Amino acid sequence: MPTNFIQVILPLRLEWEPFYSTDAPVAVGDRVAVPLSGREYIGVVSATGVTPTVPPASVKAVRSVETGLEKVLPEEILLWRQMASYYLCTTGEIYRAAHSPGATADEEKAAAWAAEQQRRLAAKEAELEKVRPGTKKEAALREGIARLREQLGRGDSIGGMAILPENLPDAPEAGLVRQALAGGKTVLLECADDARRTAIYLALAQETLAAGRSILWLLPDNLSVHLAEPAIQAAIPDAMFYDGTRTLPARRKIAARVRASGGYLAVGTRSALLLPHHGLGLVIVENEQDKAYKQESPAPRYNGRDTALMLARIQSAAAVIGSATPSLDSLYNASTGRHTRISIPSATPPGAVMLIDTSAEKRKRGMDGELSFKLLDAIGQTLSQGGRALVLLPRKGFDPEGQIAAAVAAKFPGDGAPVCSHLGAVSGGDFPGVRLICLLFGDALLSGDDFRADERALQTLRRLQAKADLVIQAKSTEHPVFQALVNGQDGTAALLAERSAFGYPPLSRMVRIVIHDKAPKRLALLSGRLASALSALGNGFIAGPYAPARDEDGTVRHIRILLPRDRFLQGRKKAILDTVNAIIKDSKYPGHITIDVDPAG
Repeated sequence: MPTNFIQVILPLRLEWEPFYSTDAPVAVGDRVAVPLSGREYIGVVSATGVTPTVPPASVKAVRSVETGLEKVLPEEILLWRQMASYYLCTTGEIYRAAHSPGATADEEKAAAWAAEQQRRLAAKEAELEKVRPGTKKEAALREGIARLREQLGRGDSIGGMAILPENLPDAPEAGLVRQALAGGKTVLLECADDARRTAIYLALAQETLAAGRSILWLLPDNLSVHLAEPAIQAAIPDAMFYDGTRTLPARRKIAARVRASGGYLAVGTRSALLLPHHGLGLVIVENEQDKAYKQESPAPRYNGRDTALMLARIQSAAAVIGSATPSLDSLYNASTGRHTRISIPSATPPGAVMLIDTSAEKRKRGMDGELSFKLLDAIGQTLSQGGRALVLLPRKGFDPEGQIAAAVAAKFPGDGAPVCSHLGAVSGGDFPGVRLICLLFGDALLSGDDFRADERALQTLRRLQAKADLVIQAKSTEHPVFQALVNGQDGTAALLAERSAFGYPPLSRMVRIVIHDKAPKRLALLSGRLASALSALGNGFIAGPYAPARDEDGTVRHIRILLPRDRFLQGRKKAILDTVNAIIKDSKYPGHITIDVDPAG
């Protein structure tokens, strides 16, 4: 049999796909064992019958065809290539993420730990349903549930899936979404009620399955998958659930079912994108604004929402992205006609908003520690009317010794005392009987060098306002986000105008270069050299190198590049990649420089 030259994708950061020779019959997608630099790897055949660009005598032979391993689908390879091109990584890095050769003992231990935490969480949630509201036992259970949920991981503070009722509402709006999807565009579903959005998704999913097509339904984090699972499984018993809490054997079993099924529903976190999907008729991205969809490290550093839309286009599937508080990116795409926006008004009006300027109150001696007298009065009135109050902190670190929680409990003793917690431990639907939510240190939501901070603050506060009346304490209440809330304005148009004035996404595309080095002089030298080389390209606005806000030990520098959204975008990004790779090669500086396309903040 004549020698066949092939190319192979290896699970490595390689800018090329090596050539190999084989006398055995192989096809694109087959798995093969091949040598490289003294080691053996399992790769994926990406091309056959090719002419090598190196001398044929130097091409090494395939050691074996791994017939016992699953074949990689053409749809998978196509997605990998598009992801690699857009996110400036390699197909090998995506292959490694999609087809990890195995889990380490630590990974298996972590999955087992997560499964146990899920079991404990379910038990506490079941117990909570049986206790009387306002009792100390209820408060203790809620504290334990919040702690478990935080340990299991949340995407952003308040944007995740709520606990869904057993009986979801009817979904007459599904017809509106179906009609919009017929136009061929992604549908942005804006609806404040998590249960109504889920009911719409389920109606669309059932229609898609009846037509023999498959569905991918993404949720932002492990906890969201856990909370949505009962309602989805009640409607579609054969649904598969895929997230970081599942063991490696369980994930492999789901991958095998996806590969073999003719029509399936796969529900999972962003990693579910890399399952062997085929025949997709519908792609759903719930809570599309959640920052947990962005993979920060390691590569591939992709955005799950945007990659899901990429996957939908590859497989000619309809796509719905939903949220109570859509991202500015999606709102911008709707305003330019790229998405079709459907807004479903809430059945209940948002709560009233009270702003308390703590700087002014301190001057007037209107504060008792960190609690203003105005806030304490509002809590007292709520409790006297039979309602409940929730006092929230931006993060746990704002009350490390528990002094604020103790002060709240001392002011309002008894079973009906307000619960004092923090945003990271509160899920989207945990507000039974709560009529007043009090947020302390509201300025903390707006601080830092994250250009999306204002957007996320508005989303978080809108979520809170949808549940109850809202009191916000802040050092300065004049910020546009606070003013939009108190004046009943949407606020997103002003944020988009500000982004436009500064040339920030979504009006542009951002690429962030991150340089790591423990040697200060070398860090300064290489980051400066890289910034100069990137500036010489003339591709866009360059900022840096600069130290990020959280670089406590001085070992990191960032370079931020803003690129126009035009037909030359991909070429500009490729020039950035080539420049970075050239400096890495010339300075022998591997592993210290990373590229992050569309960073989360």
